[in-house]
Amino acid sequence: MNYDVPVKQDLQTLYGEVITTNVRNPHMQIRLTDGEVVDAEFPVFVTYFGGFKTRLFEEPVHKIVLTCKQVVVSGNYLRFVPFKRFRIWDFSCANGAFFAPRSEVQKNWTYGRFKTHAAIAALCIFGFLLMLFERFLRERKDHASKN
Repeated sequence: MNYDVPVKQDLQTLYGEVITTNVRNPHMQIRLTDGEVVDAEFPVFVTYFGGFKTRLFEEPVHKIVLTCKQVVVSGNYLRFVPFKRFRIWDFSCANGAFFAPRSEVQKNWTYGRFKTHAAIAALCIFGFLLMLFERFLRERKDHASKN
């Protein structure tokens, strides 16, 4: 649910002002037009401590976003987590300081997930080969030959 790319019809649109930013998630706090403050983040893995960075929101960008007085953000709220957080799939600033289209956010998210899954698969394969090598050495050691 939280890791799937939502269809465009399921996205909510929020209007407001960025009041704080952070390199790690939650990447920003947005004060909506009704006064509510929402923790918002670009798609990253859900964590309860620390937070993750994203290539879309590196050091110079997150400071530029603070100049955005009017933002339009499309996304969805995370589900089945103990905190309320909004996941951003499309971000645009009225003054044009920063723009992250849905296609770029989606591409970054799927590429990041692919890299993570590939690393986990490589670790599993390496572990399996290590176990086979250890078994081979143990069998070789226990093997007695006639002379």
